[in-house]
Amino acid sequence: MRRTALAVSVLAAMLSAPAWAGSSCNLSVQADIKVERNAWVFGATDDRPEVRLAGNRLWIGGRAAELTADDQRRVAGIASEFDALGPEVQAIAVEAVDIAFTALEEVAIAFNSEAEMRPKMAEARSQLMTSIRSNPAWLLDEQKADDLVGPAVETIVAELVPTITGAAVSQALKLAFSGDEAAAKAFEVRMENMETQMEQRVEARAKALEPKAEAVCRRLERIEALDNELEVRDADGDVLNLIVVRRSEIRTASR
Repeated sequence: MRRTALAVSVLAAMLSAPAWAGSSCNLSVQADIKVERNAWVFGATDDRPEVRLAGNRLWIGGRAAELTADDQRRVAGIASEFDALGPEVQAIAVEAVDIAFTALEEVAIAFNSEAEMRPKMAEARSQLMTSIRSNPAWLLDEQKADDLVGPAVETIVAELVPTITGAAVSQALKLAFSGDEAAAKAFEVRMENMETQMEQRVEARAKALEPKAEAVCRRLERIEALDNELEVRDADGDVLNLIVVRRSEIRTASR
């Protein structure tokens, strides 16, 4: 049914995108990013050794880099921006999860299937929240985010959607066979109104996230600017080029 499909599309859109879904920037990184012992770590790749930074110190391939005073300031700025970025990205991701699950719960309530679905929805939500809070770095990687939230979306589709659909079909058939055309019509109107109202609420909440997402974009751009100014080079004489940020058209979860 269309209402079920809408809930699933909202869920997938909100959860399958990186944490700044709806923002106007895209982040490109050459390596996996992780937080380890209070340091931000950019994993080694075929072309570059591991880079680790904390405070105003930088390690390249496991060796402490000799930094100029200006580079110490830049590294400290990058580390500080990343430290502030983690909670901001987490907050956006948590809100996106809540938007998605609230939409799904509203559909479940409308079809009187909330009680049956509540334990499964709670479990799926809990798993996502645990992933979000475990390490903010994964939220900076679109592919990693997709890999982590994909199983949760699959669970919704495989287990929860059939429950909603079954309840919807049951109600529709019950009203159809009752011969009460007025009640059947009222049910259809209620479902149509629910769809419109849910779209409006999701759109409003997604829109409210845009200033927070834009703040994340600006922070990422400050990190990129400091990264580009670094004078330090790796053992091959190459620039570190930790991140690349590109502006793009604004997109929202409900589109």
